[in-house]
Amino acid sequence: MLIDGNWQASVSGAVVDVENPANRQKIAEIPRGNAADVDRAVQAAERAFPAWRKVVTRDRGRMLLRIADAMEARGEVFGPVLVAIPGRDEADAIRMANDSHYGLAAYVWTHDVGTAHAIESGWVQVNQGLGQQPVHSYGGYKQSGIGREFSLEGMLDSFTQRKNVTVNLDVSRRQ
Repeated sequence: MLIDGNWQASVSGAVVDVENPANRQKIAEIPRGNAADVDRAVQAAERAFPAWRKVVTRDRGRMLLRIADAMEARGEVFGPVLVAIPGRDEADAIRMANDSHYGLAAYVWTHDVGTAHAIESGWVQVNQGLGQQPVHSYGGYKQSGIGREFSLEGMLDSFTQRKNVTVNLDVSRRQ
């Protein structure tokens, strides 16, 4: 559990095994939180809130995790963060995008829709950065989206790989 900016075990030390529903093999172990853990998290949030509410919204993502930390630890970043890394060509850019343990969402600007299918992410938006619509399926690739495997859809996902690609075709080509 991430509490007060640090990864912590549960107060009780108890854990829950996460299994792959296709073969029942253990794929992860997560802390089993209880009321004491909730109290710790609430207390940490109360301590952080006075300073947090003074930060403008666009800067809050930068406070959560510095870009350098995300790149070195290959962390899954939730927040308004842009990582720009120079690449040699499109193949190099796709290789770098897929060189991660995570794959929740991705955004790409291109006229080649096939590029979207080469990115290992559960939700790829092409030529846009819009929010998810209720009709879109959702769930990441790799280590993103742990938790959905306990549902019927999650059980079926063990045998399929789902992808949602949304494309804005109203983009003019440069000559």
